[in-house]
Amino acid sequence: MTRSRVLFGGAATLLALAALSPPLAASEPTSQQFVTNAVESNLAEVEVSQLALSKTQNPQVRSFAQRMIDDHTKANSELEALAKQKSLKVPDAPDMMHRASLKMLQAKSGTGFDESYISQMNKDHDKAMTLFQEAGASGKVDPDLKALASKTLPTLEKHHQLVSQLAAGESKSTSR
Repeated sequence: MTRSRVLFGGAATLLALAALSPPLAASEPTSQQFVTNAVESNLAEVEVSQLALSKTQNPQVRSFAQRMIDDHTKANSELEALAKQKSLKVPDAPDMMHRASLKMLQAKSGTGFDESYISQMNKDHDKAMTLFQEAGASGKVDPDLKALASKTLPTLEKHHQLVSQLAAGESKSTSR
């Protein structure tokens, strides 16, 4: 047998075994990971929405941004209080990726800003819903934090629905 046939046969066997193996489970978040990611996300939502209030001329975007500030500030207060009870570290600023997104949004204006803000909110809420769903189902997250994640999830889902409606409205107005 030639060397290439041996290599090909070995590779084919590995692929077949990989196909039959159960998929690797995503790692479950721990209480600390959940708190860190959720607080950083909430802080970012508030900061970028405050920017939106100062930049947008669109009353629907302004209304949505105010709701984001109100809801995420409230959610963060509850989460921070519970995290401190559990002796978990609470970040005081968004993570580097959210700060970079904020910087990019600061450079935009007009409808370009609105479109970018809406797009960012859509992505952020996708990630937040996944984070809160995973925390609610994780065996590594404290039961009180799991309950808070489950309680908060419907609000995040509503935000996602609202931002999707905004995005649909923006695409209509830019295609005219």
